Amino acid sequence: MQRFNLALLPVDESLQPLFREIAQRYFKHCQDGYILADGALAHVTLCQFYAESARVARDVFIGFSGKKNKELLVQDFDVRVGEGKHRGFLWAAYLVEKKASLLSMQSDCFAHLAANGIESLVAVEGYLPHITLARIKPEPENAFRVENAPGKQPIAFRPTVGLSTENGLFVREL
Repeated sequence: MQRFNLALLPVDESLQPLFREIAQRYFKHCQDGYILADGALAHVTLCQFYAESARVARDVFIGFSGKKNKELLVQDFDVRVGEGKHRGFLWAAYLVEKKASLLSMQSDCFAHLAANGIESLVAVEGYLPHITLARIKPEPENAFRVENAPGKQPIAFRPTVGLSTENGLFVREL
């Protein structure tokens, strides 16, 4: 089984190197198992799941009727405590505007996976839209003074599906 991610990618592809550069500048020295770098795509996860093949993941995505581009405001930088298998780590991310239409899309995505017999690894309850920059070690010398997110204007995002690492790094669009 492979891990996949139904997610939103910035429509403006020139933002990808910008997010990677910010992640590398601030977190390369303290990352552990997840950092935006070459070959990784900044994204807002809707649902992650396991499937037998990329074809199955693509078919699930094609059948998802809730796909719509979204204009979202990328907000402040945030560090949150890891849970479950990520306990003992911190996640560095930009929060993303929690619009009702985005929450509805995520809920519809969750329901679509369930209707197709696939368990989502991202629950509807407590869904926190964000763009992860890195998983980091919680060491005292890691002071976090990260610049604001790119621009104060909404960014257009498009839904897609891609291959994901075990830690959720989006590595290849299908």
